[in-house]
Amino acid sequence: MRFPSVACAAGILGMMTFPGAARVHASLPPLNSTASSRSNPGQFEWADLITGDIGRAEQFYTDLLGWTATAPQTPKGYTSEKTDTKHPYVLLYSNGTPVAGLVGRTAASDRPGRWIPYVAVSSIGHTTHLIATLNGEVVSHPRTVPDRGRQAIVRDPKNAIVGILQSSSGDLAGGREPDGQFTWFELFSSDPKGASRFYQAAFGYGFENSPSGPADHYVLTVNDQPVAGIEALPSDAPHASDDWVGFVRVSNLDEKLAKVSSLGGTVIEPAQSGAANTRFALVSDPTGGVFGLVEFLSTP
Repeated sequence: MRFPSVACAAGILGMMTFPGAARVHASLPPLNSTASSRSNPGQFEWADLITGDIGRAEQFYTDLLGWTATAPQTPKGYTSEKTDTKHPYVLLYSNGTPVAGLVGRTAASDRPGRWIPYVAVSSIGHTTHLIATLNGEVVSHPRTVPDRGRQAIVRDPKNAIVGILQSSSGDLAGGREPDGQFTWFELFSSDPKGASRFYQAAFGYGFENSPSGPADHYVLTVNDQPVAGIEALPSDAPHASDDWVGFVRVSNLDEKLAKVSSLGGTVIEPAQSGAANTRFALVSDPTGGVFGLVEFLSTP
């Protein structure tokens, strides 16, 4: 499917900044409750929101999406590699399934929140080395997360941030996720073709022009199945910067959008029609984290 770019969204993306690198000391739930040997590199499998107000973000997402949250794991949360400052971490669940995390900043809390998606890799060492040779950058070096595996955070050549994860319990199966979970990711890029080639080389994606979009929109595929898109930043937003945006599946888009403002969020782009018989919108939470909502109008 394709989620078209919008100028106002890109403007907010351009204001985002990434916090200092961190390493995990607390256990996170494994991707699979029953460990498997499934390998599905390139699959988007997790997302963390870096935010300056973890409590406000938690309230927003639990009220809007019906997610449930754990208590902050401050003593065993994220710890800055440079300052040894602990960052509180909250796990978010959708119908009992862990879907995302909230990472609290302890400084510079006025910076907008930022969602970081994580992509499955079969070898985190090989991938980080490859990214460096492709003019990308390793922002947070590989670290072992108890029960989760090994993960790192990297930048592509145009400074878009993405996490990588080598799961210790096998990769997720993929396919369309149920309501309440991230089901699509879109990269807004200043160089869609170059970005497509980078992600193909770094992560092994297949890529092709979107059959329903313009020439500069690309679809990334895993085993011939689409998992993400790359499209151009709007030409009328010259100060916007490259970034990934995740879309959460919902059953009633209009109902969710009606609640966003009352919960302190902002509707950046109202509901509109998308490919594959979908409707989608772009919103931000009260701390500035940008994400999308998508409703599937029928089951193929």
